[in-house]
Amino acid sequence: MTNDVKTGVDPTLDDRVGFSVNGTPVTVRRDHPHLLAALREELDITSPKDGCSPSGQCGCCTVLVDGKAIVSCQQSLDKVAGSEITTLEGVSEVERDAFANAFAACGGLQCGFCIPGIVVRAKAQIDKKRRRAKTRRYGATPGRTPMSLHRLCQNS
Repeated sequence: MTNDVKTGVDPTLDDRVGFSVNGTPVTVRRDHPHLLAALREELDITSPKDGCSPSGQCGCCTVLVDGKAIVSCQQSLDKVAGSEITTLEGVSEVERDAFANAFAACGGLQCGFCIPGIVVRAKAQIDKKRRRAKTRRYGATPGRTPMSLHRLCQNS
């Protein structure tokens, strides 16, 4: 199958939609009720959890869509066509370890069901802060996530 990831259109099949997940171009059936269902059921990506779909209240299914944190049970496939989706599986091991250590150090321990969504939301906030710092020329340095997380814990 050929897929134009920029438009999300699969010219050979009208019943499919394309986007990238963790850097890999994919196409999925268009009949999924939302992005969460496509990720879990068709792509076997398990970090986004179904805690309350389709209400979108709990955040267990949070993923990044073009760098912005969204609850995937509220996102139609047509809205994400051509987008870059990042799940916890797409976050580097170093960064995942930094989040795990920071959450443990700050007492952010849970059963684990909702943690992937919380980590993705935290990553989005830290990335946003880092982008703002770079534009303000404060010298944000890539790879400083552990310190950023440590500072967040101390300020709460």
